[in-house]
Amino acid sequence: MKNISSYRTQYAIARKFYYSETAEVPKIQNELKMFDMVPAYYNAYLFDNTYSENVLNCNALKFAKDISSLLSKPWNAEKGRILPNSFYEQIVYCNDVHVFLNDMSKKNMERYYRQTAYIMKAAGMIKCSKGKVFADLLFESDKDIYFALLEAFWNLTEWELIFPLHSDLNMDKNMVKALHYDRSIFRDILLKERTEKVICMQEVADYFSDLTGISDRGDVDFAFFLDFYLLKWLEHFNLVKYHKSSGLMPRSFEVSSITSEILANI
Repeated sequence: MKNISSYRTQYAIARKFYYSETAEVPKIQNELKMFDMVPAYYNAYLFDNTYSENVLNCNALKFAKDISSLLSKPWNAEKGRILPNSFYEQIVYCNDVHVFLNDMSKKNMERYYRQTAYIMKAAGMIKCSKGKVFADLLFESDKDIYFALLEAFWNLTEWELIFPLHSDLNMDKNMVKALHYDRSIFRDILLKERTEKVICMQEVADYFSDLTGISDRGDVDFAFFLDFYLLKWLEHFNLVKYHKSSGLMPRSFEVSSITSEILANI
Protein backbone atom coordinates (compact mmCIF):
# COMPACT_ATOMS: atom_id res chain seq x y z
CA MET A 1 0.00 0.00 0.00
CA LYS A 2 1.35 3.35 -1.01
CA ASN A 3 -0.35 5.98 1.15
CA ILE A 4 0.18 9.69 0.59
CA SER A 5 3.08 10.66 2.83
CA SER A 6 3.16 13.76 5.03
CA TYR A 7 5.84 15.07 2.68
CA ARG A 8 3.47 14.70 -0.28
CA THR A 9 0.73 16.40 1.69
CA GLN A 10 2.91 19.40 2.49
CA TYR A 11 4.19 19.45 -1.08
CA ALA A 12 0.65 19.54 -2.52
CA ILE A 13 -0.35 22.28 -0.08
CA ALA A 14 2.73 24.34 -0.90
CA ARG A 15 2.06 24.05 -4.63
CA LYS A 16 -1.58 25.01 -4.21
CA PHE A 17 -0.65 27.98 -2.04
CA TYR A 18 1.94 29.06 -4.60
CA TYR A 19 -0.52 28.98 -7.48
CA SER A 20 -3.32 30.74 -5.63
CA GLU A 21 -2.97 33.53 -3.09
CA THR A 22 -6.49 32.78 -1.85
CA ALA A 23 -5.91 29.07 -1.26
CA GLU A 24 -7.58 27.76 1.88
CA VAL A 25 -4.66 25.78 3.27
CA PRO A 26 -6.47 24.29 6.31
CA LYS A 27 -9.28 23.05 4.03
CA ILE A 28 -6.77 21.42 1.69
CA GLN A 29 -5.00 19.83 4.67
CA ASN A 30 -8.27 18.26 5.80
CA GLU A 31 -9.03 17.00 2.29
CA LEU A 32 -5.61 15.42 1.92
CA LYS A 33 -5.88 13.78 5.35
CA MET A 34 -9.16 12.32 4.14
CA PHE A 35 -7.39 10.99 1.02
CA ASP A 36 -4.82 9.31 3.28
CA MET A 37 -7.66 7.32 4.84
CA VAL A 38 -9.15 6.08 1.55
CA PRO A 39 -6.49 3.49 0.60
CA ALA A 40 -6.30 2.30 4.21
CA TYR A 41 -10.06 1.72 4.14
CA TYR A 42 -9.87 -0.44 1.03
CA ASN A 43 -6.75 -2.22 2.28
CA ALA A 44 -8.80 -3.45 5.24
CA TYR A 45 -10.68 -5.79 2.89
CA LEU A 46 -9.44 -9.35 2.52
CA PHE A 47 -7.61 -9.23 -0.81
CA ASP A 48 -8.63 -12.64 -2.14
CA ASN A 49 -7.16 -14.37 -5.19
CA THR A 50 -10.40 -14.53 -7.17
CA TYR A 51 -10.74 -11.89 -9.86
CA SER A 52 -13.67 -11.46 -12.17
CA GLU A 53 -13.17 -12.60 -15.72
CA ASN A 54 -14.39 -9.15 -16.68
CA VAL A 55 -11.21 -7.68 -15.19
CA LEU A 56 -8.81 -10.09 -16.89
CA ASN A 57 -10.67 -9.95 -20.20
CA CYS A 58 -9.08 -6.60 -20.96
CA ASN A 59 -7.33 -4.87 -23.83
CA ALA A 60 -4.06 -4.46 -21.92
CA LEU A 61 -3.66 -8.22 -21.56
CA LYS A 62 -4.57 -8.83 -25.19
CA PHE A 63 -2.12 -6.18 -26.41
CA ALA A 64 0.68 -7.85 -24.44
CA LYS A 65 -0.22 -11.35 -25.65
CA ASP A 66 -0.33 -10.17 -29.28
CA ILE A 67 3.13 -8.62 -28.96
CA SER A 68 4.48 -11.70 -27.21
CA SER A 69 3.06 -13.96 -29.91
CA LEU A 70 4.65 -11.98 -32.71
CA LEU A 71 7.92 -11.97 -30.76
CA SER A 72 7.94 -15.77 -30.52
CA LYS A 73 10.80 -15.41 -32.98
CA PRO A 74 13.28 -12.61 -32.16
CA TRP A 75 13.21 -9.46 -34.27
CA ASN A 76 16.18 -7.34 -35.24
CA ALA A 77 16.58 -4.39 -32.92
CA GLU A 78 16.61 -0.82 -34.22
CA LYS A 79 18.56 1.93 -32.51
CA GLY A 80 16.36 4.22 -30.43
CA ARG A 81 13.29 1.96 -30.71
CA ILE A 82 11.95 -0.86 -28.58
CA LEU A 83 10.58 -2.55 -31.70
CA PRO A 84 10.94 -1.65 -35.40
CA ASN A 85 8.13 0.14 -37.24
CA SER A 86 7.61 -2.94 -39.41
CA PHE A 87 6.65 -4.89 -36.27
CA TYR A 88 3.74 -2.54 -35.50
CA GLU A 89 2.63 -2.51 -39.13
CA GLN A 90 2.46 -6.31 -39.11
CA ILE A 91 0.71 -6.63 -35.75
CA VAL A 92 -2.00 -4.14 -36.76
CA TYR A 93 -2.43 -5.89 -40.10
CA CYS A 94 -2.80 -9.27 -38.39
CA ASN A 95 -5.43 -8.11 -35.90
CA ASP A 96 -9.00 -7.22 -36.75
CA VAL A 97 -9.89 -3.73 -35.52
CA HIS A 98 -13.35 -4.94 -34.54
CA VAL A 99 -11.89 -7.34 -31.98
CA PHE A 100 -11.53 -4.24 -29.82
CA LEU A 101 -13.83 -1.31 -29.30
CA ASN A 102 -15.87 -0.36 -32.30
CA ASP A 103 -14.38 3.13 -32.44
CA MET A 104 -10.76 1.95 -32.25
CA SER A 105 -9.08 2.89 -35.51
CA LYS A 106 -5.94 1.26 -36.88
CA LYS A 107 -4.03 4.42 -35.98
CA ASN A 108 -5.16 4.13 -32.37
CA MET A 109 -4.41 0.40 -32.35
CA GLU A 110 -0.84 1.09 -33.43
CA ARG A 111 -0.49 3.74 -30.71
CA TYR A 112 -1.73 1.31 -28.04
CA TYR A 113 0.67 -1.43 -29.20
CA ARG A 114 3.57 1.04 -29.08
CA GLN A 115 2.56 2.13 -25.58
CA THR A 116 2.21 -1.51 -24.51
CA ALA A 117 5.73 -2.24 -25.74
CA TYR A 118 7.11 0.45 -23.40
CA ILE A 119 5.08 -0.98 -20.52
CA MET A 120 6.24 -4.53 -21.26
CA LYS A 121 9.86 -3.38 -21.42
CA ALA A 122 9.46 -1.68 -18.02
CA ALA A 123 7.99 -4.95 -16.69
CA GLY A 124 10.91 -6.98 -18.06
CA MET A 125 8.65 -8.74 -20.57
CA ILE A 126 10.57 -7.45 -23.60
CA LYS A 127 14.34 -7.79 -23.68
CA CYS A 128 17.11 -7.05 -26.12
CA SER A 129 20.33 -9.01 -26.49
CA LYS A 130 22.95 -9.12 -29.23
CA GLY A 131 20.88 -7.00 -31.58
CA LYS A 132 17.74 -9.11 -31.15
CA VAL A 133 14.46 -8.25 -29.43
CA PHE A 134 12.44 -11.04 -27.83
CA ALA A 135 9.57 -11.61 -25.39
CA ASP A 136 10.06 -12.99 -21.90
CA LEU A 137 6.57 -13.70 -20.53
CA LEU A 138 7.57 -16.09 -17.74
CA PHE A 139 4.33 -15.89 -15.74
CA GLU A 140 2.09 -18.69 -14.51
CA SER A 141 -1.28 -17.12 -15.24
CA ASP A 142 -3.13 -14.26 -16.91
CA LYS A 143 -3.61 -12.75 -13.46
CA ASP A 144 0.16 -12.61 -12.94
CA ILE A 145 0.67 -10.98 -16.34
CA TYR A 146 -2.15 -8.53 -15.64
CA PHE A 147 -0.72 -7.32 -12.35
CA ALA A 148 2.84 -7.18 -13.70
CA LEU A 149 1.61 -4.96 -16.54
CA LEU A 150 -0.44 -2.79 -14.19
CA GLU A 151 2.49 -2.35 -11.79
CA ALA A 152 4.77 -1.46 -14.70
CA PHE A 153 2.30 1.04 -16.15
CA TRP A 154 1.55 2.75 -12.86
CA ASN A 155 4.96 2.79 -11.18
CA LEU A 156 7.75 1.90 -13.60
CA THR A 157 6.91 3.40 -17.01
CA GLU A 158 7.90 6.97 -17.83
CA TRP A 159 4.58 8.43 -18.93
CA GLU A 160 6.25 11.12 -21.02
CA LEU A 161 7.44 8.27 -23.28
CA ILE A 162 3.99 6.78 -23.85
CA PHE A 163 1.68 9.80 -23.64
CA PRO A 164 2.15 12.05 -26.69
CA LEU A 165 3.07 15.63 -25.83
CA HIS A 166 0.71 18.24 -27.28
CA SER A 167 1.83 21.84 -27.64
CA ASP A 168 -1.76 22.83 -28.50
CA LEU A 169 -2.92 21.29 -25.19
CA ASN A 170 -0.03 22.86 -23.27
CA MET A 171 1.08 19.39 -22.15
CA ASP A 172 4.86 19.46 -22.13
CA LYS A 173 7.29 16.88 -20.81
CA ASN A 174 7.52 18.42 -17.34
CA MET A 175 3.74 18.56 -17.00
CA VAL A 176 3.40 14.86 -17.85
CA LYS A 177 6.17 14.09 -15.33
CA ALA A 178 4.23 16.07 -12.71
CA LEU A 179 1.10 14.08 -13.56
CA HIS A 180 2.99 10.84 -12.93
CA TYR A 181 4.47 12.20 -9.71
CA ASP A 182 0.98 13.04 -8.39
CA ARG A 183 -0.68 9.89 -9.72
CA SER A 184 -1.52 8.66 -6.20
CA ILE A 185 -3.60 11.79 -5.61
CA PHE A 186 -5.45 11.12 -8.88
CA ARG A 187 -6.01 7.51 -7.83
CA ASP A 188 -7.35 8.58 -4.43
CA ILE A 189 -9.80 11.00 -6.06
CA LEU A 190 -11.19 8.07 -8.07
CA LEU A 191 -11.54 6.02 -4.89
CA LYS A 192 -13.24 8.87 -3.07
CA GLU A 193 -15.67 9.46 -5.94
CA ARG A 194 -16.44 5.75 -6.35
CA THR A 195 -19.59 6.06 -4.27
CA GLU A 196 -21.04 8.15 -7.10
CA LYS A 197 -22.52 5.94 -9.79
CA VAL A 198 -21.47 8.42 -12.49
CA ILE A 199 -18.16 10.30 -12.21
CA CYS A 200 -17.70 13.36 -14.41
CA MET A 201 -14.28 13.61 -16.05
CA GLN A 202 -14.21 17.42 -15.89
CA GLU A 203 -14.99 17.38 -12.16
CA VAL A 204 -12.15 14.92 -11.51
CA ALA A 205 -9.76 17.08 -13.56
CA ASP A 206 -10.80 20.18 -11.60
CA TYR A 207 -10.43 18.41 -8.23
CA PHE A 208 -6.99 17.12 -9.23
CA SER A 209 -5.93 20.59 -10.43
CA ASP A 210 -7.11 22.17 -7.17
CA LEU A 211 -4.99 19.77 -5.10
CA THR A 212 -1.82 19.79 -7.23
CA GLY A 213 -1.79 23.10 -9.10
CA ILE A 214 -0.90 21.22 -12.27
CA SER A 215 -3.56 23.09 -14.27
CA ASP A 216 -6.40 25.57 -13.88
CA ARG A 217 -9.93 24.67 -12.84
CA GLY A 218 -12.13 24.38 -15.89
CA ASP A 219 -9.22 23.61 -18.22
CA VAL A 220 -10.98 21.55 -20.88
CA ASP A 221 -7.71 20.65 -22.63
CA PHE A 222 -6.27 19.14 -19.45
CA ALA A 223 -9.47 17.16 -18.87
CA PHE A 224 -9.24 15.90 -22.45
CA PHE A 225 -5.64 14.82 -21.90
CA LEU A 226 -6.54 12.89 -18.74
CA ASP A 227 -9.49 11.34 -20.51
CA PHE A 228 -7.78 10.37 -23.75
CA TYR A 229 -4.56 9.01 -22.22
CA LEU A 230 -4.58 8.23 -18.48
CA LEU A 231 -8.25 7.20 -18.15
CA LYS A 232 -8.03 5.35 -21.46
CA TRP A 233 -5.29 3.12 -20.07
CA LEU A 234 -7.23 2.52 -16.87
CA GLU A 235 -10.05 1.44 -19.18
CA HIS A 236 -7.61 -0.87 -21.03
CA PHE A 237 -7.05 -2.54 -17.64
CA ASN A 238 -10.85 -2.67 -17.09
CA LEU A 239 -10.48 -0.45 -14.02
CA VAL A 240 -12.96 2.17 -15.23
CA LYS A 241 -16.06 1.89 -17.36
CA TYR A 242 -17.20 4.77 -19.54
CA HIS A 243 -20.84 5.79 -19.80
CA LYS A 244 -22.40 6.70 -23.10
CA SER A 245 -23.03 10.42 -23.38
CA SER A 246 -23.96 12.90 -26.05
CA GLY A 247 -21.35 15.14 -27.60
CA LEU A 248 -22.72 18.08 -25.61
CA MET A 249 -22.18 16.43 -22.22
CA PRO A 250 -18.86 15.96 -20.36
CA ARG A 251 -17.52 12.40 -20.49
CA SER A 252 -18.39 10.29 -17.47
CA PHE A 253 -17.36 6.91 -16.09
CA GLU A 254 -17.67 4.64 -13.07
CA VAL A 255 -15.35 2.59 -10.86
CA SER A 256 -16.65 -0.74 -9.58
CA SER A 257 -16.04 -2.20 -6.12
CA ILE A 258 -13.64 -4.89 -7.34
CA THR A 259 -11.61 -2.44 -9.42
CA SER A 260 -11.52 -0.08 -6.45
CA GLU A 261 -9.78 -2.84 -4.51
CA ILE A 262 -7.21 -3.17 -7.28
CA LEU A 263 -6.70 0.60 -7.59
CA ALA A 264 -6.22 0.93 -3.84
CA ASN A 265 -3.32 -1.51 -3.94
CA ILE A 266 -1.26 -0.25 -6.87
